[in-house]
Amino acid sequence: MTANGQDPAPDKMAPKNILKFDWVKLYDLYREAELAIKIVEEVWDGLDTTAINQLRYAGNHILRTLMAADEAKASENYEQATRHCLRGLYDAYDSTLMFYLGEIRDFKKDYRQISITAEYPNYIEVLQKAEEAQALLEDARSKHDAREDYYKEAKALCKELKKYVAELELAREELNKRMSRHNKRITAAWIMAVLALIGATGGFQLVWQWMDSLL
Repeated sequence: MTANGQDPAPDKMAPKNILKFDWVKLYDLYREAELAIKIVEEVWDGLDTTAINQLRYAGNHILRTLMAADEAKASENYEQATRHCLRGLYDAYDSTLMFYLGEIRDFKKDYRQISITAEYPNYIEVLQKAEEAQALLEDARSKHDAREDYYKEAKALCKELKKYVAELELAREELNKRMSRHNKRITAAWIMAVLALIGATGGFQLVWQWMDSLL
C-alpha cells in the first residue's frame, strides 16, 4: 500500500520471486571488486576510474533489478549487474598486472649488464610468468566486450607476480653489489687498454711524468 492507501502501479512493483537471485554471490563479487580496486589505488597511488565506473554501473542495475516490473526485466538487470562486477574485477586486475609488468621491466633494465640468476635463481620463471601475463592482457583486450571472462586468470597472475616482484626487490641489494664490481672491472679494463695504447705509441713515460707532477 502507498501512503494514500492505494496499491502501487503494477509497473512499479518488484517481482514476487526476486529472492530467487543469488544476492550473496553478487555481494561477494562486488566486495571482491572493491578490494581489488583498493590494491590498484595502493600500487598506482591513485584511483582506477575504469573499474570504479563498472561498480557504479553494477549498482545501477542492482536498483533496476529491485524495481523491475516483471521477472524477465529483473533477470536481465541482475545478469548485467553481475557482468559489471566481473568487468570491474578484471579492470582492476588489468591495472595491477600493468604495474607489476612495469616493475619487472625496470628490474630487467637495471641489471641487464650482469647475470641475475646467480643471485636470484627464479628469474627465468619471473620472465616466463610476465610473458604469460602480457599475453593474457593482449588476448583480453582483443575481446573488449568479454574481458570479464578473464578475471580469474588475471587474479591468479596478480597473486604470482606480486610475490615475484617482492622477491626481485629483495634481490636488489646483492645485485647492486655485483653491479658495482662489474662497473669497477669495466673501468679497470678501459684504463688498462688506454695505458697499453699509450705504451705502444711511446708515450708511457710521459704519462708517468704527468701523473708524478700531479702528486
